[in-house]
Amino acid sequence: MSDVYKQFELGGDDSHLKTGGKRWSGVKGQTDRFSFIHFPGLEAGTPDFSKNPVLVSAPTHFFEGVGYIISDGPEFIKQAGEAPRQRAATLVVEWPTDKDGEVLKTDLKKAEVKVLILAGDKYKQLVQTHRNFPVGKHDVTALCTDTGWQKVNFAPCGENLLVTLMEKPKAAALVERLLGEAAAMIPDVINEVGRKMTFAQLREKLAGGDGRTSVAGSAAAAETDIDEAMDDLLAEEDTTE
Repeated sequence: MSDVYKQFELGGDDSHLKTGGKRWSGVKGQTDRFSFIHFPGLEAGTPDFSKNPVLVSAPTHFFEGVGYIISDGPEFIKQAGEAPRQRAATLVVEWPTDKDGEVLKTDLKKAEVKVLILAGDKYKQLVQTHRNFPVGKHDVTALCTDTGWQKVNFAPCGENLLVTLMEKPKAAALVERLLGEAAAMIPDVINEVGRKMTFAQLREKLAGGDGRTSVAGSAAAAETDIDEAMDDLLAEEDTTE
């Protein structure tokens, strides 16, 4: 794992945030339901739901025509014209539901493992939800209020459907598939946070364009000022993802 990435636990030390898997994407007016699945032990097929779920994060810049790029030095900050923004990601099981988030029990076998991207306001909401309703015991519903900017309202459910199914022999095959898919997707989570490329590669990608980022943010900062610039990031409402 590159040293610009940081693995941490939801509800744990997220001080660094203060300032090709399948990616979940909300549809305006539709409510989806998740079970968090990336807990310690997932790699071995035995996630410990009593622990905090694991997330991966990295400082990123968004460039039109290129996407999210890992901020890996002062030249990236200078090119972006602003300090990087942190993005975090984890793995969830998206259950088949109707538009109001009610689980379609006859379609449970259609459940999919997805990468959930978290930044800014979405991260703050999820931390608050997890604090009161730990996601190892409770699923989370996500109501998308804006498809373009992926604005989401999270709410807890009364149970964790994945944990419930793990206790039912008839669901053993489904649970085994989901755990296997999630374990195999762990390396993809890093790629969903942002692409790793050299500054020369970035400049080449930006050739023919103005190279400006579409993300609103603070003024350009030197590399030594990145941590300080991140202090207020969670206080900002994310408008990028």
